[in-house]
Amino acid sequence: MRSRFTAYANGFYQYVFDTYAQSARAKLDLSMLSEGSRDTQWIKLEVQSAWGEGSNGEVEFIAYYKVNKDFYAMHERSRFIAEDGEWRYLNGDMLNKNGKLNIARNQSCLCGSMLKYKRCCGK
Repeated sequence: MRSRFTAYANGFYQYVFDTYAQSARAKLDLSMLSEGSRDTQWIKLEVQSAWGEGSNGEVEFIAYYKVNKDFYAMHERSRFIAEDGEWRYLNGDMLNKNGKLNIARNQSCLCGSMLKYKRCCGK
């Protein structure tokens, strides 16, 4: 999960594509992946839980991202399967902590700078 987040954050869409399960890959192409992230700046990943048993696994996470000056959260439970000795993303369900975030001026900034939001990304 962390490697997929990092790949999205750095625009490595071929890697993201390669980490999809074969059945999911058949419905995608690189342009679909890159267009959805063109204006998105991925900020932070919080893994809530992860488990795996045999060839199946799940990861619950919250990914924080920024579009223009607004911050958002994506809360998902992702399902993975083992294919050819590698974990591959199969699909996921959106959970309850999705959408635009209202960050108070004196809250710590989500970008990890350790500054208050008003002194960092909230300028």
